[in-house]
Parts: sequence; C-alpha cells; structure tokens
Amino acid sequence: MGKLFEDQIKQIDEGEAAYALREAWNELYGVYPSLESLALLWAQWALETARGKSIHCYNFGNIKRSG
Repeated sequence: MGKLFEDQIKQIDEGEAAYALREAWNELYGVYPSLESLALLWAQWALETARGKSIHCYNFGNIKRSG
C-alpha cells in the first residue's frame, strides 16, 4: 500500500488546473486533448474541488482512502 500523508486542504487556481490536466493527458497518451475533452476533465475537477478551493493534498479527484 502507498505511503499515507496528512490530509491538508490546498488551493489551486483554475488556469493551473487546466494546464496540469492538459499536460497529464499529453504524458499519458502522447497527444494533447481536444478542447472538449479538456473541458470535461476541468468540469469534473471543478465539481470535485469547489473550483480548486478545497483540494486535498493536490489530489485532483479528491479520492479518499477507506480503512
């Protein structure tokens, strides 16, 4: 199992999030996402993190571990 970190609420602005999502997609698939795909990823990120105001340890999906 991975290392556990203390849960800290971080903030990230919307432009930084879009850039990170775009670059992560490119790293995974070797091409940049379409604007529609990026918009969908960004919208899900915005919903999960209150538009970056409540992001747990830079976890973009705010995925929680359960015991």
